[in-house]
Amino acid sequence: MIKVKSYVSVAILSLLIATPSFGRRMTNNVVFFIDYSRSTRTVEGNNKKKINRLIKTKVRDFGRDDELRVYPIHSRATTSSSLLNLTGPNVKGDLRDRQVRKEWLEEELLPGIDEALEYHFSADLLGQTNIYPLMGKIIRMKKSGTRVEVYFLSDMVHDYKNTSLKKQLKDVQEESLIIERAESMVSVLGLENSLEGVDIFILIPALPEGYADYEDVQAKVNMYWAHFFKKCGATIEIDIL
Repeated sequence: MIKVKSYVSVAILSLLIATPSFGRRMTNNVVFFIDYSRSTRTVEGNNKKKINRLIKTKVRDFGRDDELRVYPIHSRATTSSSLLNLTGPNVKGDLRDRQVRKEWLEEELLPGIDEALEYHFSADLLGQTNIYPLMGKIIRMKKSGTRVEVYFLSDMVHDYKNTSLKKQLKDVQEESLIIERAESMVSVLGLENSLEGVDIFILIPALPEGYADYEDVQAKVNMYWAHFFKKCGATIEIDIL
């Protein structure tokens, strides 16, 4: 029995030594891309409350090495900076953690969310929706030992310069052609498997009365992005906010 236990102990010790990440908590990068363009009613109705509640839920277990970022979606996605960049509370695993979290929530997180949602953009920025450049921001957040979760709060109807996803998909009836178009765009942008390990969530801001302008095209847009991100190597979920 003693000999067997020794072998087991040696095996476990060898496993621990060979696994550098053992005992380390994987850090989290949680990213929100919020659509401020006129095509999406992001903060209308009770959507603002939903967004506030969603962000709070996703960071409630944050530690000091975790990071929350909030970026806008508008016409200048390539050069836009973050609206909010916040590291988690300085918790240490002791009795003060609850108070530290409470102070972080009240003094940093909630004011930061409010500032982001109330940020005023000039009208010329909000006439178009530029989504593809956001992939570069996501790729830059990927690093070893980090879990990346991305939330798009948008209808995802890319509309920038001469490229309108709504116009491209409106008259397409065959699912295979939508899938082909999505995968082709991934290839054109050189994004194959670039988001491997990233979890993508598209949450479409909606109102009880719906959107007449997108009633006939939203399902096609959803299919497009589902296959786009799958081709990029990410996991993807799409739902209503």
